[in-house]
Amino acid sequence: MAQSYAKRSLAMKKLSKILASLALVISAFYALGQAIVSADTVPITIMNSSLSTTSVTGSETTEMSLDFSVPDSAKSGDTTTISLPDELKFTRNQSFNVYASDGSVAATAVIDAAAKTLILTYTDYVNSHSDVTGTLTFQVGVDTNVVTENTTISTAITVGGNLVTIGSGSLSYGVGQGDGDFDFYKYGVINYDTHEITYVLNINTSNSSVSNVVLTDELQSAGLSYVDGSFSIHTGSWYKNANNQWSLGNGVNVTDSYAVNISGNSYTVNLGNITQGFSISYKVKIGYDAVNGEKFLNSATVTSEENESTTANNTVTYQSASGSANGYNYNLTITKQNEDGDSLAGATFEVIRTATGEVVGTITTDSTGTGSLSGLLKDDYTIVETSAPAGYRLAENVTVSASDFDTTGAAVTVVDQAETTTTTSTTTTTTSTTTEASTTTTAATTTESPTTTTTVGTTTEVPVTTEEAITTTEAATTTAASTTTGDPTTAEGTSTTEDGSTTTDNVETTIKENPTTTGAGKTTVSSGGPNKKGQSGSGKGLPSTGERAGLLLTIVGLIIIAVAGGYFFITKKQG
Repeated sequence: MAQSYAKRSLAMKKLSKILASLALVISAFYALGQAIVSADTVPITIMNSSLSTTSVTGSETTEMSLDFSVPDSAKSGDTTTISLPDELKFTRNQSFNVYASDGSVAATAVIDAAAKTLILTYTDYVNSHSDVTGTLTFQVGVDTNVVTENTTISTAITVGGNLVTIGSGSLSYGVGQGDGDFDFYKYGVINYDTHEITYVLNINTSNSSVSNVVLTDELQSAGLSYVDGSFSIHTGSWYKNANNQWSLGNGVNVTDSYAVNISGNSYTVNLGNITQGFSISYKVKIGYDAVNGEKFLNSATVTSEENESTTANNTVTYQSASGSANGYNYNLTITKQNEDGDSLAGATFEVIRTATGEVVGTITTDSTGTGSLSGLLKDDYTIVETSAPAGYRLAENVTVSASDFDTTGAAVTVVDQAETTTTTSTTTTTTSTTTEASTTTTAATTTESPTTTTTVGTTTEVPVTTEEAITTTEAATTTAASTTTGDPTTAEGTSTTEDGSTTTDNVETTIKENPTTTGAGKTTVSSGGPNKKGQSGSGKGLPSTGERAGLLLTIVGLIIIAVAGGYFFITKKQG
């Protein structure tokens, strides 16, 4: 009995060693399998490309746009690297998802500004979809550490190891002449981390003596708000530095000496009589997720006794990498029909941007029942019918989301229901009532004078009858009041300053000295359908990942069978 127990114990020890060896073998095969299916570099195909501008100066940027297709051999974890030449640079660090048309994440994109690379990493979406295509857009500028003079720069970039020429193939660059000789101007800079814009106004760069100086500044884009405590006012002597840019020398912070009067989307500061230059800065918060290419408008005016008024306008453009066309490039088309599908003309709609609540335009349908609005951002909108065709009721509001836009725009159909007519019959009953009262009063008075007899008839209600005479009085009184309430009259006027008015447009100020940030963008990828390698209808056979997994399972199964057979053989022999 003891001998039999010892044999079984020895067999169990041998089995434990075999199982430990098996675990090591399985681990080795797993590692081998992982190595076999490791990520590859995918050389995507660029079908079309363009530059938003072919000439930049100083810190200005251009936007590169690439239409690309992903090979069907791509699998989850594979990457594509886009590299810029030494002369160009990305504006900032960014990371964003690349979305498929069904809302699934097809890839992730990461921009490393220091390395000058954009890397796409594909998700398992590409494992089950063929003919995946998309569009990438991103901003690039000239690396002024490399380029120090006016020149022409090649726009050839490396995509998946291949050199690809973007747009016309070249970018004209000018170093720039510095700041102009404006006595009053402003600019704005976006901080993509805090979602804020910092505006700077430079006043009286000539350092002149000016009387009764008043600054008025207005935010002209919806969705912006002043940041509390962000206003800063400095005074000093303006001068041009080595880069021909205005600098405030011997600056003194005088913020506490001046009141900033904010009212809604504007503010005023009364500087009074000045003999030095002033610089005023403040921040505004962007209260929603801005869209790539969106423009923020701002206008400021300075008045004084000597110069009357000077206006400086500024436009700041929000820039982010994404996978779709950018800016105000989209159309919205409305088709108006009744319940029978007939076209309806004369319907009027307001188009309201959801993010800001701003009415961005109106659409009125023509004789074909259609109308459109252009110059829209790719964003969410609400369509509100404000006037329906005669005989029809107003339709309910319609929502259009950013995902409804294709490469050119979005289209919706709005159906109106006919008005229901109700007929009401009214019966009028007339009742006639007659009341007659006869009262006779006779009074006789006799004096020594000639006798006079007076007969007085008193009438109560109508008609009245007396013995002397019958008098009938009928009175018909009709009171009619007509009250008409109409729409108020609105008088619109345009104020024009004819004399002494100077306007300076600082058009589309782009990013100056932005901090390194991480933004978010969205890429839209379309696909030919869910069929891909190994799926019905694709004709491409089983995917390589499935073949490798099957082989691995087969080997593990054979090892398990061999171990089990060895165990039973040993126990039988020792028994």
